[in-house]
Amino acid sequence: MTKRSLRWWAGGFVALFSAQLVSSVGDRISFVVLPFALLALEFSIGEIALVLGARAVGYAVVVLYGGVLSDRMNRKKLLIGSDLVRFAAQSVTLLFVLIALDIPALFCLAQVVFGAAEGVFRPAARSIMPEVVPEKSLERANGYATTAFQTGFLVGPLIAGASIALNMLEVGLAIDALSFLISAACLSRLPSVARTQASARRSIHREMRDGWRVLRTQRWLLIVITASTLFHLTALPAVFVLGPVLADERLGGGAVWGILVTVFGLGGLFGGVVATRIRTIRPVYWILGGLLVVACQPIFLASGLPIAAIATLQFLAGVALSIYSVVQDSAEQRLVPRAALARVSSIDLFSTTAAMPIGFFLSGQLAEVAGTSTSMWVMAAIAVAGCVVAAAVSVAYSKSSASTQDV
Repeated sequence: MTKRSLRWWAGGFVALFSAQLVSSVGDRISFVVLPFALLALEFSIGEIALVLGARAVGYAVVVLYGGVLSDRMNRKKLLIGSDLVRFAAQSVTLLFVLIALDIPALFCLAQVVFGAAEGVFRPAARSIMPEVVPEKSLERANGYATTAFQTGFLVGPLIAGASIALNMLEVGLAIDALSFLISAACLSRLPSVARTQASARRSIHREMRDGWRVLRTQRWLLIVITASTLFHLTALPAVFVLGPVLADERLGGGAVWGILVTVFGLGGLFGGVVATRIRTIRPVYWILGGLLVVACQPIFLASGLPIAAIATLQFLAGVALSIYSVVQDSAEQRLVPRAALARVSSIDLFSTTAAMPIGFFLSGQLAEVAGTSTSMWVMAAIAVAGCVVAAAVSVAYSKSSASTQDV
């Protein structure tokens, strides 16, 4: 074995990192370009909302099944297959735009297929990391993977903005589709280490129940998922739905909002690098601490502080988000039994994804009654309280339990 083969990234991490970087950039392009393409086809706001929401529906329906498939099948093949399906779905969407098809249902169908493929991809991507990276290097690998994801948040919108400014929306959608083909090519270079984890082929629903049973033995993770779900129900929708409105009302408009979003992304990049150096025997406190800071983001935005101060707090929130994400992924990959890792991850992904549409509705309704700023304070306060309670429960549990699973 050569010295190079002993390096932590030699087991396939470079291929996985490259795939996630390319597909993340493409994903953020389509998020920006697709609504403008639909507007050009004279779709109504309601129809555009249906098309954009169809992706989340496909994802939510499939992600739990995706976890089961990832635990019983070759994860490398699942990742490649998911990328190819997403390439096909976005290529079909591009074709619809090129021929000026004005049938919303067909756009929705393409996005449902895209979301379903993503529902298979994400549990597999999360659970394959321990297969390609040594356990001692998980924080470093997850930190760089988070950096790749955050890079997409910065680079993707820039390319999308150029496509819109040059009236070349089709080019933006084409780049998005091709990104998944390139990602699949990168993933094909992964070593064949992702094997079937279970020999017994039981029903999918039985394996889902087994995944839930494993999660219940991981009390620390159950606590974290509960707090994270509350965050995705309250604070995060407040930022997505009410943040732009608040920026338009009080912070100086869309240009300032763009700066604040960019600063948050830069914080995420920096946080991903910082998180590569974190290794703790009590990750639950790092996770909840990071989540607590991010949960304060609506308060930062509605604080009335000068823009420079808000931008600084936005940067810190981006750092905290990356640390929260990296430490949770690493702890999950290290402590959850390998054979059930994808199923447990899929429960987390489903819970947080299902909470967000509800949060979107609640934030809008609350803002109509209490106003934008007050609603952001209220929703952030609920998320912060959830983090504090989760931390208190975790402390109480750690004192009363001698389990080696307690973190």
